[in-house]
Amino acid sequence: MKRGSQCGFTLVEMLLAIALFAMLSLTALAVFRGVLKSDEITRRKSTQLTQLQRALAIVERDFTHAQARAPIGDKRLPAVPEFAVRQTVGEDADIQLLLIRNGWPNPHARLPRATLERVEYRYRQGRLERLSYPSLGSPQAAARSVLLLPEVTRFRLRFYLQGEWLTAWRAGGLLPQAVEIVVETPALGEVRRIVTVPAARPS
Repeated sequence: MKRGSQCGFTLVEMLLAIALFAMLSLTALAVFRGVLKSDEITRRKSTQLTQLQRALAIVERDFTHAQARAPIGDKRLPAVPEFAVRQTVGEDADIQLLLIRNGWPNPHARLPRATLERVEYRYRQGRLERLSYPSLGSPQAAARSVLLLPEVTRFRLRFYLQGEWLTAWRAGGLLPQAVEIVVETPALGEVRRIVTVPAARPS
């Protein structure tokens, strides 16, 4: 009498199937992790791009509204621009820029201040910061500080005046006709923006 044929898997076949399944699972997990990492990098770059665009828009708005005004307490003197730049020497130089801008909203003059605003930009140790002072005549007054960009590898300014680009600003009696802004970040590389200053005297 013949024995019935036996069906099933041998131990070797079972081990091979388990190993194959494990390899497929590891491959799928690696692909899944890669997708998650790529998505995270994309989101981070998108956030950094939005942050950079917002920072440049704020800087551009301030330069566009930069103004010259008469010194406080002496209206007989001609208007002089409140525009000054200080920077240290070197590739990673600290930069401090001060200006007066108009267009600071004060509906129906309800707030005890003018529509002019004293603004200061500070670039130091890879951070770009904007400070706004509540009083034009008191630069020591408590300032409202906003961190615009936390990770900057390079920040440079150039100033256009009478057909020439200047790397340093020493023309105390004038506003620049345009300002070139160079910002470099680890994630987005170098970005350049040129902003005109409407209140500057034409060449």
